[in-house]
Amino acid sequence: MRYCHQGYLHEFTVNPILAAMSIVIRRCLVFIVAAILASLVILSCNSKGNQILLMPREGSIDLEMALIKESGVMITMLKDAGYKVTVATESGKPLEAKSITLKPDLKLSDVRVADYLGIIMPCMNAGIRPAPPEALRIVQQAASLGLPIAAQRGSVLILNSAGLRGERSESSTDLEWRYGGTGVFQNGMILTSGICPYYSWETGKPDGTVELTEKFIELLERRDK
Repeated sequence: MRYCHQGYLHEFTVNPILAAMSIVIRRCLVFIVAAILASLVILSCNSKGNQILLMPREGSIDLEMALIKESGVMITMLKDAGYKVTVATESGKPLEAKSITLKPDLKLSDVRVADYLGIIMPCMNAGIRPAPPEALRIVQQAASLGLPIAAQRGSVLILNSAGLRGERSESSTDLEWRYGGTGVFQNGMILTSGICPYYSWETGKPDGTVELTEKFIELLERRDK
């Protein structure tokens, strides 16, 4: 190979083996960088794209029952279906009962709705109380994004307050409107169940926890396809 510099002709020889090795090394580096970037994208998708937000209400009159037979059942079923469950409450403080404690991952005010595939809200035997403003923000944003939302008994009140259940029909009773009836019902991407474990224990009516969670998982899987 030759090149000219300030009127002088220089000639040098390139070792063909070294040249070939240089090309191979450059190609390997390109492949390695591409593989690392692809791995980061996959990790990012797995960390965000598989998350479900569970929003337990605070102030339960029977926290142990609510944690074991409702929130605990929902969490177990979702994890068994391959989802990661993030728990958020208004205060962010642990929900402590005699034999079980549920530690929230974050406060409602710290929730970024776009990080989740869906929202599920257990009743928690917390009675009739005003919905936290942050809970209203979360469900309204989730609805605007077309995310599946599931609510059981007392948490149906959050949907009502957020204006996500439409107008009350003339044929529905106050209890049916307030809590979503006595079964599991679907309206678009919103699921409601009117019977939580505590109300089931009080009335003998079938607890809707398992059916609600099953239908919620079905909605999630259908949306993924």
